[in-house]
Amino acid sequence: LTREAVELRGTRSAPDALVIALVDVASDAIARGDLADARALRALALQVGREAWTPAMAWHVEVFDTGLAALEGRLADADRLRERALVLGRRISHPYASGCWLVHRVESLTARGAASGSNRESGESMSTVGDPPRPLSTASSLPDPSPMYDDQ
Repeated sequence: LTREAVELRGTRSAPDALVIALVDVASDAIARGDLADARALRALALQVGREAWTPAMAWHVEVFDTGLAALEGRLADADRLRERALVLGRRISHPYASGCWLVHRVESLTARGAASGSNRESGESMSTVGDPPRPLSTASSLPDPSPMYDDQ
């Protein structure tokens, strides 16, 4: 149905809603174990939103990319993307911004072995998950919400 909506969209369509739907369906593809379909849906979301890219679209893609990076074992990328997603999520006042940050933080700690005690390398443990960092005080430090994902 989401792919049909892409084909039927006209000048009166809401690209935000369609991009978000495509990213959600891409997440479902990951849950099914279909990484190729997940990547194709993500690419389609970028194509649909390209003309009117918004911070809300960028946040959904950042959250998706964070989870995918963590699942693929690219933990440094996942950590970087998690922080960017938090900033964007707060910028758009998304109600799940902090929750997504927390889930991805726990995922990162678990992948590094902190769930079973303490990570020897970093000294982190599940008791150090903490709250998301405090909001940034200046808008100049916000990441660019433009789609910089063509290489992934």
